[in-house]
Amino acid sequence: MIGQEFLNGKDLYTHYSARLIGNSYTNLVLPGDMKDNAVNDMRSQPGEQEFFDNPQPKARDVELTFLIECESRCQYLLFMEELTKELDKGIFTLSITPLRKGYKLKRVSFLSLDPFNSGSKGKLVVKVRELNPIDRIKL
Repeated sequence: MIGQEFLNGKDLYTHYSARLIGNSYTNLVLPGDMKDNAVNDMRSQPGEQEFFDNPQPKARDVELTFLIECESRCQYLLFMEELTKELDKGIFTLSITPLRKGYKLKRVSFLSLDPFNSGSKGKLVVKVRELNPIDRIKL
């Protein structure tokens, strides 16, 4: 867990007592859609021309699930608040050592918060947007 996932250079596990779970890794590595090709449908030309050169990726939305595990409810609430504040700072970098990539992301919305184990653990589901997939950082 330690040294696997970093949020703006801070270890998720040691700094926020959190880690990514579920399909988070799969959602990050899944390729996004490509932008539509340029089309020339001018009246002076028959039919239309579609240009296939220079394909570019679209911005994409990704769903991430964080598991926050703490010793007490008070500690859980503190770490959850710190994590959500960090996600709300605008563009943030999520670096994943096993994937050897860093992603520049922006929080779109908090989808759910599911506390359990008497409030000392919980899942935080966040929808983020990768504005430019070409801007990924190679680790």
